Amino acid sequence: MTDRLPDGLVPGGASPAFTRDTLPDALQAEHTLAPGHWAVLNVLEGSLRFVNIESGEERVTSAPDCVTIRPGMPHRVAIEGPLRCRIDFFREAPVQEAVMATETNKRVHIERAGVVRMALPAAEAFPLFNAEGERRWVAGWAPRYLHRAGSGVGEGVVFQTTREGVGTATWTQTRHDPVKGVASFVFVYPEHHTAIVDVGVTPDGSGRSRASVRYRMTSLSADADEYVRSFGEALDGFMVHWEEAIQRHIVEGVPLGGK
Repeated sequence: MTDRLPDGLVPGGASPAFTRDTLPDALQAEHTLAPGHWAVLNVLEGSLRFVNIESGEERVTSAPDCVTIRPGMPHRVAIEGPLRCRIDFFREAPVQEAVMATETNKRVHIERAGVVRMALPAAEAFPLFNAEGERRWVAGWAPRYLHRAGSGVGEGVVFQTTREGVGTATWTQTRHDPVKGVASFVFVYPEHHTAIVDVGVTPDGSGRSRASVRYRMTSLSADADEYVRSFGEALDGFMVHWEEAIQRHIVEGVPLGGK
């Protein structure tokens, strides 16, 4: 067992929520994850026993906590009583996917993934990654809505933001799943660049969470080629800055612009 997922993983979906009556027999028998695949077993209610067959270690995990499972580790789980749990899956990105910067029809395309670690439960962290939530921790973030679906947050929301020197981007939220902690967006800066952004928020220990953030970005003009290359090279730094901003403005409660 390990306490945390390594950086650079790509979200790979999640299981349904299982109870003691629906927990598959396959999970209670010895099994392993395939090479390059990781999982986080989230105990949402009650408790279960996680058994690392390789080391012989056993651990009773109670809600709200989780167990991180690495590839190739033989393990099983045992029911301890009332239970509700979910498994989030991740995979290691191929080298070309994690750091790729290629020329496609004379334009630059990059695919990069990073991690933001937060001293917040996943349920509190997930709402920070949408048009409204980012107002709370991103200085200068001021979305202008073109279409707000339902409560104003969720799939189908369309909004615009402006970046000095780049222009106005039109964003569309294409996925919003608070139960699985998954959100996706597409944005376009006309004649400059476009990107798909995928976010997956999962527990990372008691009272903590992590956001896996993946960018797939393509330049739309020669003027944007270097911008896209530089963005890919700087993504790790952006993740550190996001961590610091969330810690300061959300966890510590310092208002934006405060000292």
